[in-house]
Amino acid sequence: MIKILAIIFISTYLYSNTNVPTQIEKLIIKQQKDIANLEYEITQLKKQMLMLYERHNKMQPKLSIVRQSSSLKQIPSDFKLKRFKPSTFKLIQDENIVNLSGVAKRHFKKGDAFTSTSARDEFIKISGRFENGKWISVKKDLYVSIKACKKR
Repeated sequence: MIKILAIIFISTYLYSNTNVPTQIEKLIIKQQKDIANLEYEITQLKKQMLMLYERHNKMQPKLSIVRQSSSLKQIPSDFKLKRFKPSTFKLIQDENIVNLSGVAKRHFKKGDAFTSTSARDEFIKISGRFENGKWISVKKDLYVSIKACKKR
């Protein structure tokens, strides 16, 4: 913005002076056009970013969808885990696996096995899962309803 004002000030000063070379005038006009073009490109890029952001949000599963297909709710912010010895659990029904916000991140099927070392009320925190007979550590904070699983 300061550059634009400086260019306008200089161009006004130079234009009022009768000894202005035409090359400087042409350069100033070219720079003003370049600035206008760049400002237009910036607004177009902002529009594209907004469209991508909205499209991304539409693709994310919402909490209401999880509530319809799962017994889970949003996990309270005062969530305190109760620790226990590492245990293996097995799902007794299909279930969405959610993060702390209650947003579905994965879907486990009936019979899928996972491990845990902590729980609270109606939630079990998943510490690992079994895939093709191998145990895989789960890095993210993911939770499942206690009602949907049983201890092995």
